[in-house]
Amino acid sequence: MAAKYSYYIISGFIPVYEQRHGMIMQPGIFRNQTANEAKNYYRSVRAKLPTTRKIIDFDKNTALYFLKYDIDDLIMLIRALRFIDAVKAFDALRCLIALAYHSYSEKADIIPLKRRPNFSKLTIQDLATVAGALDSTLFSLEIHSGIQVSDIRITDIKEHLTKVFLSSDIRRALACFYQSQEIYYTHLVGSYVAAHSRPELIGASREEYRQNNFRYQEMLYASLFTCYRGIEAIYSKNFRTDDFKKANRKNLESYMDAKLPNAPSRSRYRLRFYRQREAHPTKHKLIINMLEVLFRARNRAAHGHYWTRRHRFETFGSDLVDESKFFLAHLICSALG
Repeated sequence: MAAKYSYYIISGFIPVYEQRHGMIMQPGIFRNQTANEAKNYYRSVRAKLPTTRKIIDFDKNTALYFLKYDIDDLIMLIRALRFIDAVKAFDALRCLIALAYHSYSEKADIIPLKRRPNFSKLTIQDLATVAGALDSTLFSLEIHSGIQVSDIRITDIKEHLTKVFLSSDIRRALACFYQSQEIYYTHLVGSYVAAHSRPELIGASREEYRQNNFRYQEMLYASLFTCYRGIEAIYSKNFRTDDFKKANRKNLESYMDAKLPNAPSRSRYRLRFYRQREAHPTKHKLIINMLEVLFRARNRAAHGHYWTRRHRFETFGSDLVDESKFFLAHLICSALG
């Protein structure tokens, strides 16, 4: 008996085919013209007219397609046996694109279809019908807006996508990373950090630094707390105070090394923000020590505990929250290999 698949479209992303020499053809440029005009134009620039194509198999029953409709429009479509598998594929795609390419779509959503769409000839009206849209005009506006993602960018992270799809720990960590960024956004692009974020942090007066932290206090707490949840997800462990005591530290290190061999507990993690306001800023911190710092910060964020400072520059501020994003991203990348 043949498997009965369900189909889901993804809004908030505009898929494009990257042609030779990195040229990207803008989708929908012939939306109000004829198919012959489109074919002649694509032929003139030595490019291919977009077609429906499978981009990636998450597993034997779950796949991602670029689905063509109208003349040269495209939309992402997931084929899956179960709704839960479609959501896992959607989360893997949305969150990994954010981590790998710093691209966030506020409109990203997964929309179940009533039946299998026509893979050979599909119009926007047909798509609105199978999606159960009450207003085809509003539906058209929804799926025509979002951020562009090329087929090459997705295939470049193909192995990581399948690994995220299959690993609940990595997928949860990525989801926490994404949510933390939505609460309080941190620019994670290295050049931006070097040229803007860190110089602004270092150059701010003590009063400006305190005012900013006070102004966004609850947002900072929520962002760090969510980020820390991702750290516990990647380690599959709820850390406790006793774990960091001297008598138990070796056991904790052994656990961390076994869980993430690509990020040993005593390896050096490079700091971008944390304690960079010092006269002689610290450049590195052991991973296990950084974990302990964030554990104590999580306690304050979640339970309102007072911040017990071990150093006069240790404060709970935007710099520590920014660092937590880099730290979680480092652990996720280590888990992905």
